[in-house]
Order: sequence, then C-alpha cells, then structure tokens
Amino acid sequence: DATPGGNDVLRQMVNNLWGANTPEEVHIIKTQLYSDSYHDVRIKGNDRTVSMPKAFIFTATNLADEKKRTNLIYYDNAGEHFRPENNSADTPGAQHVAQADGIIFLLDPFNHNDFKRKIRDMHAEEGGDPQFDQKVSSNPDVILDEMRKRIEELTGSKRCKAPFAFVVGKSDAWREKIIPDGRTLWDPKMAANENCPAGLDLGVVEHNSEIIEEMLNDISPGLVARAKAMSDNHMFFGTSNFGHPAVRVERKDPENPGKTITVPLPDPNRLNPELVDIPVLWILSQTDPGIVNSVRNPNLQL
Repeated sequence: DATPGGNDVLRQMVNNLWGANTPEEVHIIKTQLYSDSYHDVRIKGNDRTVSMPKAFIFTATNLADEKKRTNLIYYDNAGEHFRPENNSADTPGAQHVAQADGIIFLLDPFNHNDFKRKIRDMHAEEGGDPQFDQKVSSNPDVILDEMRKRIEELTGSKRCKAPFAFVVGKSDAWREKIIPDGRTLWDPKMAANENCPAGLDLGVVEHNSEIIEEMLNDISPGLVARAKAMSDNHMFFGTSNFGHPAVRVERKDPENPGKTITVPLPDPNRLNPELVDIPVLWILSQTDPGIVNSVRNPNLQL
C-alpha cells in the first residue's frame, strides 16, 4: 500500500463487505461520478475545478527478486464517464485511459439486455437471481465506442497500444449455464512442478479467453467486435467478485422512506472470489514481465 491515506476509500469498501456478519450489514456503493472515489482538482491558471478519479497506488514486488518492483496505479472510472454527453472540458476525468499501460473493462451481465435475457431463460426454473429485478441502466456498446473515440482523439490512433482486458463479471450466474459441457475456466496461477516453474500460465489465460469469446459471440457479436477493435493485444476473462449468487435484502427506499425496496447483496459468510486477480496479472505479464513470471506448461491438458 504505497499511499495509505489515499487508499482509505478502498479499505472502507473492503471493511463494509468482508467485515459484515450478515447480508443485511453489507453496504456496497456503485462507482459513480463525483462519488468518494473522485475528488475536485483546481486547474492551474484557470479559475475552475474539475472532478477527477482518485489514484489508488500500490507497490508490487517479485518476492524472488526484490529489485523487481513497480507501482500499480489504479483509476476506477464509472461507466457514466464514457457516455458521450460527459465528454467535455469540465469532465476530463476519463482522459487518462489514452495513456494507461493497461485497460480493464468490466461487463455486468445483468446490465446488458442480450446477456440478461440469455441467463434469465436459463434461470427460469430456479426462481431467478434478484439482480434480474433491476432495470438495465447502461449500454456497454456505447461506452466502448466512446472510449475508442476518445483514445483516437487524444492519440491519433484508432487502437490503443495497451493490453485490453475484457472482463465478464458475476460468472457464478452464468458459468454453469452457458459454458458448454466439458469446457472449464481454469486458474492460470500455476505452482512449480518438474515440467514448469511457478507463474502465470499464458496458455491457460488464452484457453479461458477463447471460451469467453465464443460465449460472448453467441450472445452479442457486436460486443466482441468492439472489444477486439480496442487493441491488438486483447484477452477475455470471466470472474466472480463474490463467488456466489446475490441474496435478497429488504431496505428502506432512500427516495421514499415510507417504502422498502429489495436490494441484491452478497452473503459475507460465502465470499469466495474467483479469478478476479487474473486480468491484472495478465496485464503485468505484458507490461512488466519482471514482476510476474509468465510460463507455458507443455504437459498441461486443457
């Protein structure tokens, strides 16, 4: 943790989730414009302030060789920042994406009409995940188009040079339903064995990417085309932040205190994140290979 004070927002989020005893105690705030993960910055020589995302800075070290160190600087942009109407001189907080060493795009399958329809049909006999009750509020296709447009405006290139990780989240809701029988998403983090040293197995990363790409092609070919157009160095990932389906929690409606609403939340006693670190490790393997050992196990049967 390179900036303990600056990373306080993240620690609060971790405590709100992992420190809870019941789903009712969990409090999760969606990343939004002008939220706690943003701060106002005064422009030098200009009598105005703009809202910019905070930089969360961590130090990563290869434990086998402590001379191999790097700073990881994360910016957590709300999807709203890449809506066309938010691209103005007063909201430049997404321009750093054009200079980033790596980009992670997170798709919420419950916030994409075609994906949501696909998994709703497959969950019909099970009563349904409470996230199905929420209205789709964004358009990932527009966000990707706008992101690519801004990168081109800022760099003059139609493709970003940075590795681009397209992540389909909440895999606990679709993994067993959509991925064909006999195909599995494996953990690429490999322990040392007689055939291969320890490290991130790029063969497994590519294997998982092929499965996710085929799945997305069946649901939304246009989304896959947009993702692949972002960068020549792209990869698809499937992750689950919580590792289990959401549960229903009744809470007071903040807009109407006299009523209650149903909120989908994780159960803190069942938290078991799946493959959430792999997109970051893959990007590091591409940009700073001294930090992450990249391997290919020749005897691994996928």
